[in-house]
Amino acid sequence: MALPLRVSAVMARPLQAEAAMPSPDPEATPTTKITSGCVLAILVTDAPQLSGSFTVDAEGKIHFTLTDEEGGHKEEWDVNVQGRTAEEARGVIAESLKRYILAPEVQVILAKLPRVRVFISGAAQTTGKLDLSPKAHLSDALAACHYKPEADLANIRILRQEKGDGKTPGKVRTLAVNFAAFMRGESQDDPALESGDKIILPAVPAPTVSAEPKLVRIVGEVNREASLPLSPGMTLRDAFDRAGGLKETADREKIRLVRGADGRILEVDADRVLANDPVHNLPLSAGDLIIVGQRDRSLRYAVLGEVLEPNTFDWNPKEKVTLLRALEMAGGLTKKADRRKGLLRKGYLNNPAETRDLPFDLELIAKGKQPDWEIEPGDAVFVLPKQHRPSFLQQIAPLLFRFLPFGL
Repeated sequence: MALPLRVSAVMARPLQAEAAMPSPDPEATPTTKITSGCVLAILVTDAPQLSGSFTVDAEGKIHFTLTDEEGGHKEEWDVNVQGRTAEEARGVIAESLKRYILAPEVQVILAKLPRVRVFISGAAQTTGKLDLSPKAHLSDALAACHYKPEADLANIRILRQEKGDGKTPGKVRTLAVNFAAFMRGESQDDPALESGDKIILPAVPAPTVSAEPKLVRIVGEVNREASLPLSPGMTLRDAFDRAGGLKETADREKIRLVRGADGRILEVDADRVLANDPVHNLPLSAGDLIIVGQRDRSLRYAVLGEVLEPNTFDWNPKEKVTLLRALEMAGGLTKKADRRKGLLRKGYLNNPAETRDLPFDLELIAKGKQPDWEIEPGDAVFVLPKQHRPSFLQQIAPLLFRFLPFGL
């Protein structure tokens, strides 16, 4: 029996009846388990007063309060969603509503996952608090804080507060991390982070010039970090060769050269260095430090839906990628793909809630009647499946049953 009740939900923001459900958290998957701090978007069909955004409490529950139109006859109940997926939560929520709705139709989306908050100090361009994804590792924090060239990645420290007994706080544990070894592929030391972690990035000592021996140091995304003996006429290209070349993960456009004589920092392009461009292939001096940083991994785009190889791809500012080229890189369309119904969602990977959708028709693009849009970082291309039309018999069947004699 449906009751004419007015609903309010603790820590809930009501959804408008006609509003679409929000997009799920980018980190959420169909198998993601709900924990305290998660925000669920709940929509009950034809019952907007039962819809809202609910924050899961410390016990893993969401709380409902129902009253009649005058505010009386209050009823309250909790629904435990701890450890369930969004689909499993939908089932238990629908079951709890059967007392008030005969056959409730419920949708549940994991709209927001709790974030890991850490604190950065030391040789980083961004210090203080950082809010990261629930599965963040140290590498994610270092990418977000933009560590400085002088950061000593081999001697990072993480201070972690252990849980106490309820009366006294737990001890502070120090984790020593050689992230430089991880970057070289010599270790797996990229620890998962916990809320409250304090990450300390020390700086390497300022480079000095010594009489003997005369050395040049090269570190970062090279196949072999080394202190190289300075030879007469030695250049950056020579240093690259002696270090075994650059890794695929290197930021080739921003190689930093820290001059040992005065601490000046110069930026050069690796490809121009290898082409022996005199503006970039600079001569080296004793005490120079060459720092090869890591390419920004956030510059990516995705091709999803009815393609043979759905995936995310690195976005290269030197290479123009259009819709057709992106689909080609994803292996082309499947047999189920609808060539006339695709969607380019601008900025979807960066912020799904503020994306701008551009429908596209591959037939029109092939005829030059629609632009072959250029892909930008954060974009996502969706290819939709074909919608099967009913057969002629399926279309006229309702008419036959309507006009034929009963029981024929």
